[in-house]
Amino acid sequence: MADNLTHGLAGALLAQTGLQQRYGPAATVSLVVGAELPDLDFLFALGGPVLSFVHHRGMTHSLLGGAGLALLSALLLRRFIREHTYWRLVLWTYLGVVLHIGMDVLTPYGTQVFWPLTARRYTADAVFILDYFYTGLMVVALLLIRMVRQQRQRQYGLRSLGGIGVGSALWCSAPWLPTRPGWLLPCGAGLLGAVLVVRLVRRQPPSRYRLVRLLGIAVGLGIVLWRMASAFARSPALQVLALQSGGMHVAFFAGVLGLAAWGGRRWQGPRPPLVLGRCGGMVVMGYIGLCLVSQTVAQHLLAHALGPQMATVERLAVLPLPGWGPVQWRGIAVTRSAYLVSHVTLVPPGVTPPEVIAKGPDTSLVHALRTFRLVRLFLDRARFPVVEISECDAAQLVRFVDLRATGDGRHRTRWDLVVRLDAADHVQAIEFLNRLFLPTSPDF
Repeated sequence: MADNLTHGLAGALLAQTGLQQRYGPAATVSLVVGAELPDLDFLFALGGPVLSFVHHRGMTHSLLGGAGLALLSALLLRRFIREHTYWRLVLWTYLGVVLHIGMDVLTPYGTQVFWPLTARRYTADAVFILDYFYTGLMVVALLLIRMVRQQRQRQYGLRSLGGIGVGSALWCSAPWLPTRPGWLLPCGAGLLGAVLVVRLVRRQPPSRYRLVRLLGIAVGLGIVLWRMASAFARSPALQVLALQSGGMHVAFFAGVLGLAAWGGRRWQGPRPPLVLGRCGGMVVMGYIGLCLVSQTVAQHLLAHALGPQMATVERLAVLPLPGWGPVQWRGIAVTRSAYLVSHVTLVPPGVTPPEVIAKGPDTSLVHALRTFRLVRLFLDRARFPVVEISECDAAQLVRFVDLRATGDGRHRTRWDLVVRLDAADHVQAIEFLNRLFLPTSPDF
């Protein structure tokens, strides 16, 4: 998934292309609510990690399921928004849902767009699930719109200097920050608390739309920080990469905001916000187009680098890498018995020699394990499955991994599935999603 904060920002930016100017804040609230609705599938986690794994990006991320969500959420919105008809609220909310689905299709993890007609998961493999540049474009566009509406170009220009300083400090200090990522949540809570204090000090009049917007930002930011903290706990190296990349992007976009504030000193009236909203939307679409074009170029570079080996390739895929946007990709060429994995760089153009990763043994034991429900669920979702068999303390371990999640198959992730067997090849337990499942488990 794209992160929840980016989904909400996309809904807000879409509203600024003319809907809010014509229909008022209700259009923005409906679009933002709709853009967050599909991720209600997180509630499946209450039934356990397996239920969440099965239904994530499933029915709530389909066009039909999204229509049901829009119909229900519009009933709730109608209690607070009386100036617009129910069906207009349904239309705006569903537009936000479709926006969310489209954004998730761009990422590598697959979305059941046409459930229940088909269980196929569609993916464009164009944008990583967390892309700072993608999100930064939306943030800058919305801040510029707000700046012009409030006629506070000078204040935003000065604040941009602070943003450059914060981003630079984060980039420099990332390697020395605590490796336990629990500090992320207090920092996020402190940031929201500071915003509330500023609003109270300025004695801004209360507004239901402002409260809903602030609540949406709080929920979205909280989910993002919680997921980042979970990911950082498993990989300190990922924390350094994410924080350094985040600091670099904060400094860059703060500089862009400062330049725009200086260049837009004379922007006044209702027209500039509308133009900024539409330009911001076009820039975001342009970035998506750039990623799709870069992906195609990366595929051609990879195919050219493989040369004669292309004769054995059944399928070719390039996946986005975290922190690199459209510049670097991971290429995976699928052959009958192995995967050829390379890093593809577009600037300057280059392809690393392919690493050959065997798909693993196709024995009667592996075929027998596929009858277990957890193994079937894993293989249904895995795009580049690898099987490894090893011995450990007189027990046999059969490990199933997906190169989409691990990259090279050597690094453990929560998505790996490990089957423990005794000397007689009887299954004793299955490790999956950071849980241990015994034969008595209903999910086994």
